Amino acid sequence: MSADAPKPAISDPDPQDPSVSHDPPTEMGESERMWDIGYAPNLTDLQLRAIALTIQGHRDTQIARILSINRRTFWQWKTFDDEYRQALASSPW
Repeated sequence: MSADAPKPAISDPDPQDPSVSHDPPTEMGESERMWDIGYAPNLTDLQLRAIALTIQGHRDTQIARILSINRRTFWQWKTFDDEYRQALASSPW
């Protein structure tokens, strides 16, 4: 690649790439289970998985797609759901 050539854009993983998992996490480890019980008893499974994916470094659009939720729903959790925001802020990771 020459110095003048544009850098390739960073994009989401190819949905057809079999080496990339597009499935949401299905099981939590023991420490995660203890965390969700102690800090977020009223959050849904989707919200807990969204927090896990956020902690893993996924972007909002990726999280919404992986969990099959609308990006607006995810934004509302992060913006208006105090329990979700508190759980994310107090996550041990």
